[in-house]
Amino acid sequence: MNISINQALNFWNQLVRCYFKVSRYDRDTCEIYLYTMMEHYPTFANTPDSIFVKEEVEGAKEAMRSLIRRFETEYECRVIEEDGTLTLEGTYRFHLQVVHNPQ
Repeated sequence: MNISINQALNFWNQLVRCYFKVSRYDRDTCEIYLYTMMEHYPTFANTPDSIFVKEEVEGAKEAMRSLIRRFETEYECRVIEEDGTLTLEGTYRFHLQVVHNPQ
């Protein structure tokens, strides 16, 4: 899936803000809405059960995973969800925490 440069940079910037503990949501945690990573948000809102939308949802999650893995490498940190893993199993919203790796 291709996402726009704006989508990627906005997502990356939220992770950077968490890394530096200045996130607007909760210092080292950001709240990400999946639709912000999708190309066809109105379709998502109107027909959430269609095969097209399900494929786009999975594509958006894969884009998030790819950016997160790159971010973790660049900043030598971990990005986790509330339960301590990174599953992106939800459908609409994710709380992502950036955890510094111990030196």
